[in-house]
Amino acid sequence: MLLARIGRPATRAFSPLRSSALRAFSADPSAATAPIMDFDTSMSCAGCGEGIKHTGLGLQPLFKCPEASHKTQADHVLLPTPLSTADLSSLAAVASSASSSPSPFVKYRALLYPYRVAVANGMSDSKYVEIVSELDDRIKEVNGGKGFEATPLTYSAEQNAYIKDESNQVAGSHKARHLFNVMTYLLVLDSLNSPSPPLSSSRRLTVASCGNAGLAAATIAAAAKWDIDVCIPDSADPEVVQALRDLGPHVNTIICPRDVPAVSHSTFGSVSAEGAADPTVAVFKNLIEKHGSIPLSVQGTECGLAVEGVQTLVFELLDQAAEQKHTPLDFSSLFIQVGGGALG
Repeated sequence: MLLARIGRPATRAFSPLRSSALRAFSADPSAATAPIMDFDTSMSCAGCGEGIKHTGLGLQPLFKCPEASHKTQADHVLLPTPLSTADLSSLAAVASSASSSPSPFVKYRALLYPYRVAVANGMSDSKYVEIVSELDDRIKEVNGGKGFEATPLTYSAEQNAYIKDESNQVAGSHKARHLFNVMTYLLVLDSLNSPSPPLSSSRRLTVASCGNAGLAAATIAAAAKWDIDVCIPDSADPEVVQALRDLGPHVNTIICPRDVPAVSHSTFGSVSAEGAADPTVAVFKNLIEKHGSIPLSVQGTECGLAVEGVQTLVFELLDQAAEQKHTPLDFSSLFIQVGGGALG
């Protein structure tokens, strides 16, 4: 949940790069020009500055800085390299397919890294929209008929603040935004690498969570029919545990008690729970490092691209504020609900 308070203008200015890209995208997509394919698809570490190119045949997912284990003095988060305003506007022009989808991942696709990778590697806009829309439709099948759509921005006179409420989002929190973006990226790579076997045929997904993130990841994985190991503590809410089990055979729930050296896995046998203060994180990391699992998680150090997915919340907030005749500089403060820090 976000609270944006009306009052004295904020001291931090709104990014003109992001603002101009939003305006370009929100213009008339039917007037899009021919696509410019030469977009930078590299990623850069926010902690150490390491850059990684993302080109060539057989594209593999990029999630973690390769220097993380060597340069331990920084928090390594691998993020898409920022584009120029001109390139963002060009991407917006490519996003020309009309769609009735309410999904923010369709509406704001030109601002997201999976779309950049898709277009730079020759995928059409319509094919990308098809991938996103099909995944959203499958999410509706496992999520009680509800897919992604804009969540409300409402004004509270008592607080003199606008409240962005994510409690009715897919799987009940903003965490699903992070992870839908990651899954879209994986499905885009599968499509670009076709006819090679999909990643899901050889690599499982995994997430460490005490609740919301695990449920969000499991919902999206179940929709994609991709096997996932959800590592949760033995103190997890029984309702969450039952909800995970109700999602079907693609979701494997691993209970990780404290003071237990290893847990049992139906595919990998014994998986070590040692090496971290939190056994769920220890099992999660061992699945990635020793068994090749893909992190479908909101831990930015393990899955940097998850950070980008929640930006759709901010894009929505800005559009909704504009509809109510506010600019970003009308807000004096922004209050962010912080648990593990993913939303921040």
